[in-house]
Amino acid sequence: MNVKYKMQYPQISLSPHFFYAKIGGMTIKKPIPNNLKYYREKAGYKQAEVAAILSLLKNDEYHKLPNNLKYFREKQGLSLKEVAKKLGIASPKTIEKWENAETVPRNPRHVFLLAQLYETTTSKLYEQMEKAITRDITRAEKELGLK
Repeated sequence: MNVKYKMQYPQISLSPHFFYAKIGGMTIKKPIPNNLKYYREKAGYKQAEVAAILSLLKNDEYHKLPNNLKYFREKQGLSLKEVAKKLGIASPKTIEKWENAETVPRNPRHVFLLAQLYETTTSKLYEQMEKAITRDITRAEKELGLK
């Protein structure tokens, strides 16, 4: 007797604190660990030093730096409407504003979902912003005498 099995792929989603996977009638919910303390300690910083660095990084202009969102969306052959639907966002105009650097996603989950959808990394999506922040952190570290 030949029995064919239908392959079921899990539906995966993220929230700021949990990873969810649904397969069949079963849902798996796993907490996403917060690694900030680990990386802070690995870098050799005390909590107060990180707070001092962050206080010097009050640049509200980071979001206005060019990003690669449109490039990666078009590379995947997706429309603004398709991306908005996949992310559960009501208006494609929101995605367009992200691409034009008018705003950035308020929910970090959307950045990770975009990277997954576009088959790339968050660093590649926001390369210029990452470079500017890295430059400013280095400058703040020097100013504070930390490195």
